[in-house]
Amino acid sequence: MEFNIRKIGLGDLEALSLFVQNLGESSKTFRYFESRPLTIIENHLLTVLASNNEGEEIGYGHLDLEDGVTWLGVAVSDKHVGKGLGTAIMNFLIDYADNNGVDELKLAVDKINKSAIKLYNRTGFKVSKELEKSILMVRNGQ
Repeated sequence: MEFNIRKIGLGDLEALSLFVQNLGESSKTFRYFESRPLTIIENHLLTVLASNNEGEEIGYGHLDLEDGVTWLGVAVSDKHVGKGLGTAIMNFLIDYADNNGVDELKLAVDKINKSAIKLYNRTGFKVSKELEKSILMVRNGQ
């Protein structure tokens, strides 16, 4: 599958909104925008969208600096899970972090999201704390 990953900003809120609306089953484990407005991306260190050759938004990622902690978030629309897109977005975000002096990345993942946990382990994240329904993971910079 061919896709393009690009940085986005506030001028891309319509594309971001379409992506969030079309997440499908993936919306059950990616709830970032349930409690935040789309304009939160203005505060991100980096926000990306991935699109396929037809121009459909199929993936999302961010590095969100909050209270001195850089949080990584990734989502892939349910129709495109398992095709390497999550790995590509993760690598894009990690490369950005490594090249911009971000020493540590954290994320939270639902325990039931086994495919995401495998992805995070493959990209250098380690479990830092287990909660009732989720796992906190951390990756130290290279």
